[in-house]
Amino acid sequence: MGLPFLISDELHEQSVALPRVEHSRGARRSGLPFLVIDCIKDSFGDYAKFRQEFTTAATTQLGSGWVWLVRGQGKKLVVLKTANVDTPIVRGTTCLLTCDVWEHAYYLDYQSLRLDYVNAWLDKLVNWEFASQQLVS
Repeated sequence: MGLPFLISDELHEQSVALPRVEHSRGARRSGLPFLVIDCIKDSFGDYAKFRQEFTTAATTQLGSGWVWLVRGQGKKLVVLKTANVDTPIVRGTTCLLTCDVWEHAYYLDYQSLRLDYVNAWLDKLVNWEFASQQLVS
């Protein structure tokens, strides 16, 4: 990987990572858009199974990295985890959400409690509208 890849990778991750957070609200969404609900049900069975898979991926990512909700080649949603600056966009996926599990993302507020951070992220910070927009784009 050369410098151009690293720069473009960082720009892409920030374009997905930053819109995922609703800075203006910061409160739990009243509900998921219907399109996202349907895709989660189709891909995982229900929201609880998606949440468990996402949380497991986030808490088992060794060291620095990201956890992603992506639409894969078969149009199903998939949870992926990547290390360091790796990104699933190079695999031809559409990135809907990403959770930053680098220690800098949560250490000050959650110390070493990554699970608490991921639960708070899922409960309060996910921007489902952005995910829905990614599904139709």
